[in-house]
Amino acid sequence: MGVYRETIETPADQSFRLLYWEHSLAEVQTSTGPEQWEPITGSGERWHAHRAVELTYIHRGAGTRFIGDHIGAINPPELVLIGADLPHYWRGLDDSEGAAVQFALAPAAGLGALPELSALSELWSHASRGAIFGKELAIEIGGRLARLRGAGSVKRLAELMQVVSLLADGLTEANTLCDKPCTITASAAHADKIRDAIDLLLEHHHEPLRIDDIAQAVGLSRATLCRYFRRYTGRSVVAFLNEARIDHARRRLLETADAVSQIALDVGFENLSNFNRQFRRAAGASPREFRRQEKHPRFDADQRIGSG
Repeated sequence: MGVYRETIETPADQSFRLLYWEHSLAEVQTSTGPEQWEPITGSGERWHAHRAVELTYIHRGAGTRFIGDHIGAINPPELVLIGADLPHYWRGLDDSEGAAVQFALAPAAGLGALPELSALSELWSHASRGAIFGKELAIEIGGRLARLRGAGSVKRLAELMQVVSLLADGLTEANTLCDKPCTITASAAHADKIRDAIDLLLEHHHEPLRIDDIAQAVGLSRATLCRYFRRYTGRSVVAFLNEARIDHARRRLLETADAVSQIALDVGFENLSNFNRQFRRAAGASPREFRRQEKHPRFDADQRIGSG
């Protein structure tokens, strides 16, 4: 799977594109005017990049985000800023809701050339590695993206500028996702096979998996798989598999009352002590402590991204 180069098209009277989905990322709509929408074929579920900066708000859903060399579990409400030409895709957002805005405000682009926007250089630096913002800001900006749905052209632009200003102010609560600015290309050695290995690990994380079997399934030697997997993802095959299992365990701990021992078995850990050790290393708490302490923001009906 090489990097698909997406071309962002906007109506003649709009300088940025607003996207929205209510049920699945495969069913994306784009705004053509106040409360006017049309379906488009989105690229969110494939490895892609585009010249626009993208701000994605995920209101609900579960899945995995891939941004440059970063791989992590989606944890709504989630707000992620993705820089121009930074490859990314979202996996598993079949039952989800969210919005995205794609725009060009970098120094060399249109409005970005305004001297007042030179103060945003730090924001673009964070975006080049992917930035994820705090939950409180995610909720606020999610509401602002909802208001964009019904706004006229001038108000839409003013609201976007306010969103960008809030992002810049919120950098103190933001974390960058990639170790460095990342421009993975379609010609990267073994990129397709490593992507196949990643998909296999995510799809079958709960099963007993051996590196030799994974290597055979994707058509690589064990040594080549291990070497390029680490180069591509920044972690070993085993570390990635453990992360995938722990991510699923976190969701089960929060969404069910199942016993910790049962969750450990269901996500692929055959040894409870190893599960507890790996979980504490990843979450900074034992599974029971995590379940007791972790709190997720709740949303009122009027905070839905689709409400006017």
